[in-house]
Amino acid sequence: MKVTRLAFALTVILSACDAPPPPTPKPSAETTHPAWTLPPAAKRKLAEGASKLKAGDSYATVIAALGKPDEDDQEIPKGGTVSHGRLLHYRLSTYESGFTNLFHDENVYVDLDTKDVVRKITIHVTLTE
Repeated sequence: MKVTRLAFALTVILSACDAPPPPTPKPSAETTHPAWTLPPAAKRKLAEGASKLKAGDSYATVIAALGKPDEDDQEIPKGGTVSHGRLLHYRLSTYESGFTNLFHDENVYVDLDTKDVVRKITIHVTLTE
């Protein structure tokens, strides 16, 4: 009985050693990072325009400095019906298509109150040129 267990254990160990290695993933166009980015000149223009904005500026001033946002969302709490302002979102670079990556995505956010006055500007961008 002991010999049978030992033979079985050796068979399992040896067959595991003969198993082929798992396939390595091949790089594809889907894994290229960043997935999308503005040209350097456009990225710099947006970043510099955003850096000149300040709290208290109007919506018209923001649009004149940055242009039309990629997203213009009303800030309505879950289950609520009253807007607490707007959030303008400008995308400069997307690390991976279909996902948000807080470390690598480059964005400019402009938070407006209910009277369309700037409350806060958040700039997340790296300029290399």
